[in-house]
Amino acid sequence: MSTPENQSEIITAYDLLDGNVVFLTEELNWSSERRDAVIAAEAVRAEQLLNIAHSQPELVVDAYRIEVRIDEQGVPQALQMREIARLAEPLEAGPLQSTLRSGSPLQSGRR
Repeated sequence: MSTPENQSEIITAYDLLDGNVVFLTEELNWSSERRDAVIAAEAVRAEQLLNIAHSQPELVVDAYRIEVRIDEQGVPQALQMREIARLAEPLEAGPLQSTLRSGSPLQSGRR
């Protein structure tokens, strides 16, 4: 079964070392650039790629499929609001991030 025209899936995860969002590439490596993601037009191919991602627990965590459409420049664009927000540019550090960086009890696990 194929996906609707111009709609496909990519595989995303979090880099185990730095926690950044990454995408599985055609070479079965990981990239922080969406444009590098391997595009699966068929659900079977997307599931195969997801299985490959799950076989790399030393590199990434929380791998899953994202439904995307391919824009005019060939870059995958997320369709679901959760993914649109997740893939948006990072926000400036707010008070919580600043607190965590300063050695607060939350950062060290103390309460």
